[in-house]
Amino acid sequence: MVNGYGAFVVNNIRAQGHKDKMVDVFAGGPVFDPPIGCERVEWEPQTKAWRSVWTRNDVVGTSMVPGMSSVSNIAFVNGYTKKDGWEVTGMDWNTGQTVHRTIFGQDNLGNGAYALIQFLENGDMIFNSVGGAARVKLADMRRQ
Repeated sequence: MVNGYGAFVVNNIRAQGHKDKMVDVFAGGPVFDPPIGCERVEWEPQTKAWRSVWTRNDVVGTSMVPGMSSVSNIAFVNGYTKKDGWEVTGMDWNTGQTVHRTIFGQDNLGNGAYALIQFLENGDMIFNSVGGAARVKLADMRRQ
């Protein structure tokens, strides 16, 4: 994902993943340990090189195309942890600090399966999961 001179990348492929990537999409997290980590980098035109702005080695972004809200300045990922299950995590674009969490729990309907995260003008999220699209109302989201 790109915003201005900045870019955001996630580690969402397991090093020893299943030969069938669809198995990894459904099992990466609940069955197999998920890949972890994300980084925000920025292009330096003067030096013609990338520099790291921040790195998070605790964020899981296994199953959804990362999203960026230029209005709220938040980068979003969807992933799975044993503790909370499936969730959408939002990180401040400039600092990497977690500023948003929508926790879906252990149900696989929280698995975005490489879909896109979308937000409506009122802040509600359109979450395109393995079970189809669902509208998550802003009032139901857990914010940090």
